Amino acid sequence: MSQFVAASDLSVAPIQPTSKRLLEVLRTTLARLATSAGPNELRLFTSADLVLQELLLRERSEFFAQIYDRAQTLIERGCALVPGAHTAPLNSREPAARPSEQANYAAGSSSVHELLAVLSEIVESVRGNRTPEASHYIAEVIELERALHGRHPSQTHSITPQSAAAPLDESLRAYFSARMKDFEFLSMRQLPGGYTKNTVLVHARDRSGNDVYFVIRAERPPSQLRFDASDVRDEFQIIELVEAAGIPVAHPIRLEESREFIGQPFIVTTRAAGRTYGAHTGASEIPEAVVRSMVETLAGIHRIALGSLRSSPLTSWLQHDTLAENTKENVRRWRAQPWLPKADASPALARLASWLMDNVSNENITPTLLHVDYGPHNILAEADGVTAVLDWETCRIGDPAEDVAYLIQTTQGSVAREDILAWYHRAGGAPISEYRLRYFDVFTLLKFTVGTLAMAALVQADARASILHAEGAVLWWAHLPDIETRIRHAEAARR
Repeated sequence: MSQFVAASDLSVAPIQPTSKRLLEVLRTTLARLATSAGPNELRLFTSADLVLQELLLRERSEFFAQIYDRAQTLIERGCALVPGAHTAPLNSREPAARPSEQANYAAGSSSVHELLAVLSEIVESVRGNRTPEASHYIAEVIELERALHGRHPSQTHSITPQSAAAPLDESLRAYFSARMKDFEFLSMRQLPGGYTKNTVLVHARDRSGNDVYFVIRAERPPSQLRFDASDVRDEFQIIELVEAAGIPVAHPIRLEESREFIGQPFIVTTRAAGRTYGAHTGASEIPEAVVRSMVETLAGIHRIALGSLRSSPLTSWLQHDTLAENTKENVRRWRAQPWLPKADASPALARLASWLMDNVSNENITPTLLHVDYGPHNILAEADGVTAVLDWETCRIGDPAEDVAYLIQTTQGSVAREDILAWYHRAGGAPISEYRLRYFDVFTLLKFTVGTLAMAALVQADARASILHAEGAVLWWAHLPDIETRIRHAEAARR
């Protein structure tokens, strides 16, 4: 048995996450949104929540088998109450198949629907029977129908907005009063995106009455992936190091290690000017001057002296004798992500991991600091170039081709691949072979696969999972058709 299969929990079933868990995550999200809803919106949230409850109840696969058994018993009893002339059609009917206790809603409800039709005929046939037995029987049939359709504990159910011990704006107001006394907290706005960190823009006023903006970057448990700088305390140290090396970042102001204020440690930085382009799956069209600045900034990151990182969270990457061993360790770490043992078995993951281990480049290349998620979604820029590189939690030391390949992937359509490579070399970046670029094109798919399998396992097992985790868990398969194509391109580049 392969190492991957041996390391997997093959007893996990069904495919994760289940419909039940996705619906539960959606209900939790509605409850969170309801905290800021007005009366009209809250009424809509309540209606939506009631529908979600119904969908959750439909996931009780054993329910229809129980209803079926009750209905079948009532049919047998009802036939004894029906006048003789009416019993022949009932007795000659083909009985509906009993749904298994694992049947889905469509199969289970179809069988029950057939029995309800028979019970309707029986009730119609005994309408002239005024005995207590017949009256009691009809009441039982109606109660069965109520149990089928009226499973909610209350038709006046109202969604209960979830709230923390204190709203986030109140917690941050208290933080500024205690830790940043030179500024008056005015307001906050949640920034979009981010699977592992919670990012908030704070509007404040300094003692001179000037408007000032800060960004709060906090832990957001649970996290589907862990990296050397996942902890904000480690990420804060990395940001200070790269800023000292001349890389544009959002200037780090404070590290709050206490959980006293918002329940998690967090970083406070300035708000850098500029905008991002697109998401991790691709970018909107980017001006050529901005892409060139991104490339030149990346070359600057790769030129940072590794000696400055010897006391950083990345020191373990300096112990490898060759870049090939460094890259193999990178594959091993991705396969050792903490949620993978609970994830579904994946032939795609087995294929990617084994190919990457077997085809590492043996080129003698000097390793560099890598950002690892260096795409337009993590870079702020203005018309004249990059203003800040964001989100350093995934950084490591390794093959610079990893960053360059990903930047090429995420800026496709904006500039030519050849231009990116030329700008990179002119800015001091070391030569990168076509094979290494193609190798890391494949590696990107490993990251996507691990990340989304981990999200599926997390959504299934952890009630704190967010709607972003649920979205990722149902979209991970989108890149599967690219695997063999990218492998073929890499193998062709090596020949």
